[in-house]
Amino acid sequence: MAEEAEIEETLDRDFLLFMTLAKTYYPQIVDQRDITLCTQWLSKLCGEKVEGIYQKRNRNVFLTHLLMNMQEGKMAGPFFKPPGEGPLPASNTVFGISATDEAFVADIDQPVDDMADDFQERSADGRTYVATRCLPNNQGTYAFVALNIDKELDNATDVTVIPCSMDKSKFRYTKALHELSTHTIPGENPSESEMEDFYIRNIEAKVSGDISQLYEELRAPMGQACGKIQNEIAFFDVLLSQIDEEIRGVTSGNNDFVKFLVSRLQQDLKKVPKMNHIFKLSSEQQHLKILEILRQKLIVRQQEQKRRNLLAEMDECMMASASQSKTCMGGANEPTESMWQLAVTRPLAETDIQRLYDVYPEESIAVFLDLLAEDRQAILERGRKRQNNLIESMRSEVYKEVQAGKAEYNKARAAYREWNEILSLVEEMMYEASNEVIEDVPQQKEILLTNMITDIKQTEDLVVEEACKGEILTEKIVDANVWKFSTQDDEGKNSAWEIKSAMERLRREIETYKIVIENQKHRIKELRDQLDYV
Repeated sequence: MAEEAEIEETLDRDFLLFMTLAKTYYPQIVDQRDITLCTQWLSKLCGEKVEGIYQKRNRNVFLTHLLMNMQEGKMAGPFFKPPGEGPLPASNTVFGISATDEAFVADIDQPVDDMADDFQERSADGRTYVATRCLPNNQGTYAFVALNIDKELDNATDVTVIPCSMDKSKFRYTKALHELSTHTIPGENPSESEMEDFYIRNIEAKVSGDISQLYEELRAPMGQACGKIQNEIAFFDVLLSQIDEEIRGVTSGNNDFVKFLVSRLQQDLKKVPKMNHIFKLSSEQQHLKILEILRQKLIVRQQEQKRRNLLAEMDECMMASASQSKTCMGGANEPTESMWQLAVTRPLAETDIQRLYDVYPEESIAVFLDLLAEDRQAILERGRKRQNNLIESMRSEVYKEVQAGKAEYNKARAAYREWNEILSLVEEMMYEASNEVIEDVPQQKEILLTNMITDIKQTEDLVVEEACKGEILTEKIVDANVWKFSTQDDEGKNSAWEIKSAMERLRREIETYKIVIENQKHRIKELRDQLDYV
C-alpha cells in the first residue's frame, strides 16, 4: 500500500508539472479551432475523476501527447476532435502501442534470474537493440545496447541497426565538444558571435540531443550553479526591459542587441509556414509583432532559468547534507551505488568529455549525456526522499517528546490547582475561627443601638411637629375667643363653624399622636432592656 500511494503521489505531481508546461505552450496555438479543441481537452483532463495508478497514468499519457501537439501549434490525432463523454479510453489503444512493443518492454522488465543466459531483442521500429550474456559463476552480466535517434527511421519495420550511420551535419551543437568552453552572459557591447550564441541557446527551438546544454549542466561546478543562474535571470530582466522600451517606442532601433535578435527571429519565422500572416502586415506592425514573440520566448526562457535555480539550490542543500552524513546509504549495493552517484554528480572534466569524443560517436555521446542527466535527477530525487523520511522521523520523535512533556505539565498543573484550593480553604477557615468570637457580639449591639437611635429620632420629629401644630391651635383659639358672633351675619356664622370643625380635627390628631408617642416610649424601653441584656 505504501508503494502504491507513493506511485500515485508521483503521478499527481507529474500531472501538475505537465499543466504548468501546458500554460507555457498554450499561447503558441494560433488557429481558433485548435485553441477551442485544446481548451476542451484540457478541461476534460482536469475534470476527469481518476482513481488508482492505472487511471492516473492513463490521464498523464493523454496530457503528454496533448503537450506535444501544443508544442507544434496544432491539434492532431485523437485531439483533432472534441473529447467524448464518459471516462478516457485506454491510451495504448488510442496512441497505437503495438503488442510487439509491449512484449519487448515486458522482456526488458523481467528479472535477471528469469532471463536466459543469452538474450537479444530489437524494438518494432528498429531503433533500439539490446543483447545480454550472463557471465559464469554469477559474476554479472555483459550487456550491449544500440540506439538510433534518427527520426527518419520512426516508421521503419525491417532495418539494420547501425548506430553510427547518421549524418553528422545534422548535429549543429557538436562543435561544443571541440570548443569545451562554457557560455557566458553577453556584456554591454556583445560581439556578433556572442549574440548568435545567445540566440541559439535561448530563442531558437531546441533540438533533441543538445550536447552543449547537457555538457554545461553536468560540467558546471555544484557550488557555482545558483550564482550563475541568478546572473542569467538578472540579464533576462534587463533585456526584457529593453524590449519593452522598444515596443513603447522609447528607444526605437537604438539597441544593437535587440535589433540583432529581432533580425534573427525574423529569418527563422519566415521558414515557418504558419507565421506567413505576420509578413503580410505593415513594416511597423510586423516589427511590433516580432518584438512581442521575442519577448514571450524570453519570458518562457526566464521561467525555465528560475526553475533551474530552484533545482540548483535544492541540489546544493542535498549534496551538502550528503557530505556531512554518510549513513544514508547502506546494504549490499552500497559500493556500487556510491560509485554511480559519484560518477553522475561529479563535474565532468575536459579530459573526460574529450575521451568520450575520441572513443564513441558523437550521436552516442548525446544520448549518453541525456541518460546521465536523467540518472542524476533520479539520484537527487532519491536523496530528497531520504531527507524527507529523515525529517519526518525526527519530526515524529520531537512530537512524541513534546506530547510527553505536555502530559507531565498538565499533570503537575492539576496537582497544583488541587493543593492550592485546599490551602485557600484552610486559610479561610483559620481566619473565620479567629474572628468569630470577637465579631458576633459587637455586631448585635451595633444593630440594637442603630434601631434605638432611629426610634428616638422619629419620636423627636413627632414631638416637634405636635408643638408646631399646638402653637397654630392656640392662635386659632385666641381668635375664636375674641370673635363677636352676630345672628344676622351669615358669613360670620360660617367662619365660626369652620373654626370649630378645625378644632375638633386637631383634638383627634392630638389623641393619635399621643398614642404614637406612647408606642415609641414602649419601643425605646424594649430596646434599652435588650441592650442591657446583651
